[in-house]
Amino acid sequence: GNLPSHNNNSGAMFSNSFDIDETGERAVCAWQGYHTGTYSTHGAFIVLKRTGTNWASESGWVTQNQGSNNSFWGANVAMDGSGTYVVAFHSPTGSVGAGYLYKRTGTTWNSVGSFVGSGAGSGERFGQGGGRMDATGTRIAVASLSSSGKLWIMRRDDTNFSATELATSDLGTINRVAINGDGSYVAVGNSVDKEVYVYNRSGTTWSLQATIGPITQTAGGTNVYKFGMAVDINYDGDHIIVGNQESYPSTIWIYKRSGTSWSKVKEIDESAQDANDGVFSSFGNVAINGDTDTLLASGWYVNVTGSGQAGRGIMKTYTT
Repeated sequence: GNLPSHNNNSGAMFSNSFDIDETGERAVCAWQGYHTGTYSTHGAFIVLKRTGTNWASESGWVTQNQGSNNSFWGANVAMDGSGTYVVAFHSPTGSVGAGYLYKRTGTTWNSVGSFVGSGAGSGERFGQGGGRMDATGTRIAVASLSSSGKLWIMRRDDTNFSATELATSDLGTINRVAINGDGSYVAVGNSVDKEVYVYNRSGTTWSLQATIGPITQTAGGTNVYKFGMAVDINYDGDHIIVGNQESYPSTIWIYKRSGTSWSKVKEIDESAQDANDGVFSSFGNVAINGDTDTLLASGWYVNVTGSGQAGRGIMKTYTT
């Protein structure tokens, strides 16, 4: 795609966080190391719009909190399904953190304001564990990042996310959060306890519907390192995909809901399927499409056989 000019000297984790709308016409990409002027790594995000096969900037670089080093503005970003709303999180070390909401009118993106979940305290870094919006941008699920991570689910009024519908107690080391199309199901992964927590909404009340796991071994008996490091949920909220990122073996799990019960319907052992790619020791960052017929998985660290060094990254698609 075509990006506007900047004076950054290195990649600095461009697109470490990104999201895309349901039509595939708009995407938001974070660049937490972006900097201009006096201060370094204050961060930015950019909205890209697709015309045909060409991606070009729609928003330009959007920045906040430029008055200090290492602000990491936009370290995590989210976009709703219609491509109307974007949230970027600012949560440097030691901070409460906050989400910043932007709304599109035509092709212009304007700041709505900031928000934070009820009860978020100093050092909890609201949003550093990521966040995702439902299809209409009505609800957002937000995770903090620490060994005692928390989950917030918030509802937007006519302007900003003003109501906290759920604020959990400490859940442990939660890594990723996902929300379904109508904002009725939220999945949260915990890679240390090797579990996934599934929350369900009735009206505006949320409850823990199920805990998937702990999963300590694959079907083949190999020890699992970080089950729950990555999660995603489909539009209808009846399929969850779980990844084992930053780990070996390179396994992906698919769970299906029947009523209120979740059961495993598929376990993909990628290393067994494709021995030519060696050991995918960080394979398992996952996504599932809304119709539940396509899965996507990637890995950023692939061992080079015999050398023990990092090789090429990899991304693969699977059909269900």
